[in-house]
Amino acid sequence: MLMKASVDFDTSELERKTKKIMDDVDRKIDIIMDYNAVWGTAWMKINAPWTDDTSAARTSLIAIAARSGSSREITVAHGVNYGIWLEVANSGRFQILAPAIRAISRNVLKSFEGLLNDSPPRIGAPIKEIPPQPRKPTNRHRRGNRKGRPGNRRRRLT
Repeated sequence: MLMKASVDFDTSELERKTKKIMDDVDRKIDIIMDYNAVWGTAWMKINAPWTDDTSAARTSLIAIAARSGSSREITVAHGVNYGIWLEVANSGRFQILAPAIRAISRNVLKSFEGLLNDSPPRIGAPIKEIPPQPRKPTNRHRRGNRKGRPGNRRRRLT
């Protein structure tokens, strides 16, 4: 005895709905990455462990979200030429990029929870304001000559 069963169905409706879901997920991922890049920039500026002289290093910190095909990334960087020395000198005491990558990635992973259901993306808590940073006093603009300062007087040999 031989039996045969077959099922025919139209896959076009399934493909259309799958495409809609994937487009929605892509849009949510873009929102999450863009938000976390802005959040990461603010986080770095608040948590930079050094005391500012000119504020150039702090204000030039940046995180940028980028997309290439289906791949997404957030790049963090210094905008000053001496930023590498803040990261590696003094045993990394003034580094900010590595801690920023950890903080941003934690925030991104939290945001991905529940991504496939119909809820909006879960983004991290906003940073309310950047507190003012104390400035280190500088003697850079002191006027006068070296002879007038105590301890710098020349002694005459007689």
